Amino acid sequence: MKRRLHPCAAWLVVLLLSLSIAFGGCFAVISTFHRLIYPLEYQEYVMTYAAEFRVEPALVYAIIRTESNFDPNATSEVGARGLMQLMNEAFLWTQRQIGDRSVSYDDMYDPKQNIRYGTCLLALLLKEFGGNVNNAIMAYHAGQGAVSDWLSDVELPKETTLPEAQSPVTQAYLNKVLANLEMYRKMDFGKE
Repeated sequence: MKRRLHPCAAWLVVLLLSLSIAFGGCFAVISTFHRLIYPLEYQEYVMTYAAEFRVEPALVYAIIRTESNFDPNATSEVGARGLMQLMNEAFLWTQRQIGDRSVSYDDMYDPKQNIRYGTCLLALLLKEFGGNVNNAIMAYHAGQGAVSDWLSDVELPKETTLPEAQSPVTQAYLNKVLANLEMYRKMDFGKE
């Protein structure tokens, strides 16, 4: 003898299927919206240079989103260029570390070169500050000399997290990057 579903059980099955379809569609919309706000553009370059310089890809994306919002032609009021907004001095210092004289500061509008140099700069700053992400982010914005001075003012070693930037602009920058970093850490970098 075949068992029939109780009318309430059948209704519950239909309701659960409808909800899963509705929420599945809703999650797809949310995921698409999330990718619009937190894009994964230039993934080939980000992943390549993040691996080469041992920097978390989410951090590279957080910097790009904060600095230029993925505009490779961005130029700041103070002259920083490209996706990761490198200043000429930071570019030249990083260039000496890489030992590559084939690239010029004008090449910082090229996404590949900008991400390469920006990611290398992040790696150097992370190394300088003992892997401390907050201090490296602040140094990316204000310069490593400024952050070193701030740390010495409060008598903290370089690998200790600075409680707060001594510049409100740098503190606001740090907060933005950390918020973006948190969102990018939740993403799947295997898919674009």
